[in-house]
Amino acid sequence: MTAKDNNLPPYYFFIGEDALKRGVLEDRLKSRIAAMGDIDFNFAAFDGGRNTAEEVIAACETLPFLSDYRYVLLRNADSVNAANAKALAAYISNPSDTTVLAISATSLDAKSPLGKSLAAAPEKAVVDCSITDIQALVRSLAVGHGATIGPQAAALLVELAGSDTVHLDGELEKLALAHEGNDPITADEVRRMVAPLASEDFKPWEFLDALSMRDAARCFRILSGVPDGELIRLFSLVQGRLKELLAAKSPSCGTAAQLAQALGKKDWQVKNHLRWASNLPDGHLELAIISAAEAEAAMKSGTDPREAFIDWLTAYFTGK
Repeated sequence: MTAKDNNLPPYYFFIGEDALKRGVLEDRLKSRIAAMGDIDFNFAAFDGGRNTAEEVIAACETLPFLSDYRYVLLRNADSVNAANAKALAAYISNPSDTTVLAISATSLDAKSPLGKSLAAAPEKAVVDCSITDIQALVRSLAVGHGATIGPQAAALLVELAGSDTVHLDGELEKLALAHEGNDPITADEVRRMVAPLASEDFKPWEFLDALSMRDAARCFRILSGVPDGELIRLFSLVQGRLKELLAAKSPSCGTAAQLAQALGKKDWQVKNHLRWASNLPDGHLELAIISAAEAEAAMKSGTDPREAFIDWLTAYFTGK
C-alpha cells in the first residue's frame, strides 16, 4: 500500500500566518501516520533556514522501517534559499510514494520554485492557515482554555502580544488560569498581565533554540539585539527551557510524545529537545539552573540585567 492508495497525498503544504494551526496540523498528520506503523523510526523534522534540501530529500527517499510510511516535516519553508527551493521543487514533482512530506510556512513567494509547486499542488494537498480575523481567533482560543474574552480585551491582547498565534495562545492560557468567575477576561486584566512586545524583530524562541544547540556565537549575536525591557522576560524563558531539557534527560521521557505529555506541551514544541539534551554533558543543566537562579536574584537586587545575563551566558558556554 502506498500513500496514494490510502488517499494520503505524498506531500502537503500548510501555508499561512496562523502558527498555532500549522502546529496542530503537523501533529495531526503525524498521529495519522503513526497509526499506520512505528513513527519513532519514521519521522524527521527539518528547518528551512538551517537544513539543506539534500538532507530533506534524503530523509524523504529513505525507506520506512516497520511501517509503510515515513513522515518528513519541513518547517519555516519560507526561509529556504533559491538553490534548496529548486531542489525541493524537483523532488515534489516526483515524490516518494512511501513518504508524506509536510511543507509548513507563513507564506511562499509565488515566483519561487516552491511557490510554483504550491500553485500546481492538488487542492487536498494545500491547507490554508491564514488569519482573516485575528480578534475572532483570539476569542475562540480563549474558549479552549475555559474562558471568554471580550472584543476590547481581545484587541488589546493583539496590540500588546502581537499576532503570533502560539504566543497569543500562551498568553491566553496564563490569563485564563488567573481569571476568576464566569465573566469575560477584561482589558484591565490583559493590561496587568501581558507585557508588550518591545520589538517585532525579537523572537525569543530563536535564542532558546540556539542556547539548546550550544551555538554560542548565535546566542551572543541575538542577545546584542534584545531590547533592555525584554531581558528579564527572556531570562525567565531561558530557565524554563533549561528545565525542559533536564526533563528530556529523564528515562521516563524517552520519546517526544512522552516528554510532551510530561511537560503539558504539543509534540512539535519539544521535537528537538531529546537530541539537544543528549548532547549536553551530565550535570551541565543542573549547574546551569542553579546559576540561573542566582543570576535572577542578582538582577532583582539591582545588578544590571544585561551584565548579569552576559555573565551567566558566558559561564554556560565556558563552564566557568
